[in-house]
Amino acid sequence: MKISPAVKFWNFVSSIVFVLFLVGTGFLLGKEGIEIEDMSVFNLVVLILATYRLTRIIVYDKVFKMFRDFIKSFEGTGLGDSMKTIITCPWCAGVWVALFVVGVWYIVPYGTLFVFIMAISGVATYIQMTVNYVGLAAEEKQIAVIKKREETGFRH
Repeated sequence: MKISPAVKFWNFVSSIVFVLFLVGTGFLLGKEGIEIEDMSVFNLVVLILATYRLTRIIVYDKVFKMFRDFIKSFEGTGLGDSMKTIITCPWCAGVWVALFVVGVWYIVPYGTLFVFIMAISGVATYIQMTVNYVGLAAEEKQIAVIKKREETGFRH
C-alpha cells in the first residue's frame, strides 16, 4: 500500500504534535514536582488498565462509532487518513491514550477518579471477554460431543 505525500506530511505533523504534548505534559509534571520514576507498581498497573480500556473504547466500542465514522468521512484527505489511522489502530491510539491518561492522572483535579473508573471497567471488560471465550469453548466442545455421539449412534 502506497502512502501519499499528504498522508506522510500529516503523519509527521501528528508526530510533532504528540512530541509537543509529551514535552508539555513533562513540563507540567515537573512544575508540580512529580517524578514519574517514583510511580508505584500499583499506579502503573492502574494506568495500564485505564489505557487499555480507553483505547478499546476509542478503537472498537459502539459508543465511539459515530466519532470514528465522522473521522472516516474525511478519508482521502491527508489529515483524514492520518486521523483515521490513529483512531482505528489500537497501537497508534494506545500511545496517544497513554499520554492522555498519564496527564489526567497527574495534572487534572479528580483525574484519578476517571482513571480508576477506566481501570476498573478495563478489568471488568477483560473478565467478560474471558468468560465469553470460556463459554464459547465449552459450547463448541459440547457440540462436538453431540456430533460424535450422533455419528457413532451412541444414545444415553
